[in-house]
Amino acid sequence: MSDLQAGAKSSKKSTKSAPPDLRYLVLAWVCPGLGHIAMGDVRRGLILLVTITGLFLSGLMIGGMGVLDFKLNRAWFFGQMFNGPAVVLAVVRSKTMMSQPNSQPGSNAYLGTPAYPNAYEPSFGRPNEIGILYTALAGLLNLFIFYDVLDRSAQRNTAKARKVAG
Repeated sequence: MSDLQAGAKSSKKSTKSAPPDLRYLVLAWVCPGLGHIAMGDVRRGLILLVTITGLFLSGLMIGGMGVLDFKLNRAWFFGQMFNGPAVVLAVVRSKTMMSQPNSQPGSNAYLGTPAYPNAYEPSFGRPNEIGILYTALAGLLNLFIFYDVLDRSAQRNTAKARKVAG
């Protein structure tokens, strides 16, 4: 390294970046894009909200509620859980629908027989796999959004700190 390069590096001011605001991260987990909307980037937030939520709902419509299963699909469930409270609600709903397959007709946990058809049937095969893939991809895309929200909020806080200091 030349002396000129060393002098250029030492002459720069070392500025620390401000920590990110975790409220935006929580909002991004609750609903994809909500963290960006709360920061003021409404257009980006709405695009993220529509695309990620649409991908998640498409996976649920293709594969049904059974695609969110921790016991059968542990690796995929790791990605799905980044979709936020929607996954928690879907898991609770699917578990209550499939909890007691031998209960009496008319009860909330009844799964049905040929004489009394069921309103819910778990998916198998390709629809189940596609639904799992879509919901996991939506969650992993939301994980990228978490990073983006943290980065943008840290940049905002650093800019605010520089305005106050300077």
